[in-house]
Amino acid sequence: MKVAFRADASVQIGAGHVMRCLTLADKLLERGARTRFLCRPSPGHLGDLILARGHALDWLPDAMPDAAASSQALAVGAPHDWLVVDHYALGADWERAQRGLVESILAIDDLADRMHDCDVLLDQNLQTGHRYDGLLPADCRVLLGPSYALLRPEFQRARVAIAPGLDSVGNILVCFGGSDPLDLTGLTLDALDRLERFDLLVEVVVGQAYPYCDRLKARCATRPGTHFHCQADDLAGLMARADLAIGASGVVTWERACVGLPALAITFADNQRPIAAAAQAAGMLTWVGDAGAVSAERLAEAIVALLDAPAQRKAMRQACLEMVDGAGCGRVVEALSG
Repeated sequence: MKVAFRADASVQIGAGHVMRCLTLADKLLERGARTRFLCRPSPGHLGDLILARGHALDWLPDAMPDAAASSQALAVGAPHDWLVVDHYALGADWERAQRGLVESILAIDDLADRMHDCDVLLDQNLQTGHRYDGLLPADCRVLLGPSYALLRPEFQRARVAIAPGLDSVGNILVCFGGSDPLDLTGLTLDALDRLERFDLLVEVVVGQAYPYCDRLKARCATRPGTHFHCQADDLAGLMARADLAIGASGVVTWERACVGLPALAITFADNQRPIAAAAQAAGMLTWVGDAGAVSAERLAEAIVALLDAPAQRKAMRQACLEMVDGAGCGRVVEALSG
């Protein structure tokens, strides 16, 4: 099977699209597929990571429109069995332009704000209503909900090692995704400093596209009980050992859920708001608010409220574990192979 992926990462859009495609690509590669990525070389592109994981990589020229650049790249080695596209700027017109070069198309989306010309649509987020009515071909297969969440296998393995109790909080994980352009990580440390709870272990995780690495690393080095991780190799383990997380509400929502980790979420992108709202309604997290409306003082108050609520944290853990089992990637691979 030959599978091509069209996804981008950058400081501005973050790493989520490429990271979830990488999870699927890794699983396909493990099963003998030939995989390649088509990406724009933007700052924070994650090209080195794609290559390190064993996938081919084609850079798309900036000067060429996306549909034409992608078609030119796909023509080499065509036809492909599957084209996977995970990109908010691309929809039905772009997909239609690739039809002669691929057998089938999987579109990964969570906005439901544009038409798609795809054979399979994957939206791994909690659903409300019939969001994709009128946006898909009549014969499109739809994979909806966290049971299809594209999580790396280490999250499923870490799930069995989580601590049994949440009577107290001793370990807090701070993770706002791969880039965190608004530096919500720094804001969270400001909030934690207000508590003067330096007995708490704080694990701070950022991606290689995070623009303030040197400053944050120096701050963590002088802050008691605080460890800095850039592009952490064992994020699943860090989550499994944590008692509480503070972070965003994109793909990381389902990673936290798989290991039963209660969370405080701050949103900073349009796609994160419906995820946070639905996850809060399901009892999986507390949505503190949008980044522009959350101060260090407000976040500190939210942290204290959850630290003082062991019953709520236990309920969050149970809701998370019931929602996500970590086997979603395998289900998607079966859908592509069937």
